[in-house]
Amino acid sequence: MIHYSGTPTLETDRLVLRKIKRSDAQTVFDNWLSDDRVMDNLIKGAHKSVEETIKRVTEIVGQYETEEFCYW
Repeated sequence: MIHYSGTPTLETDRLVLRKIKRSDAQTVFDNWLSDDRVMDNLIKGAHKSVEETIKRVTEIVGQYETEEFCYW
């Protein structure tokens, strides 16, 4: 049986994986969700506006409340 514990922060000397914050939306858009090369395997494709990313980040942040959700 899997025992979920939400989205923990994982940290090494060169990397920190943490929960996304609403304030990260512009950076997420600029470096990830607007890039066709990164998003080419997703049905929706790359985001065309930061507003799309704000909506997605808001959805993700809202799901952090449940321990069954894990997303960095």
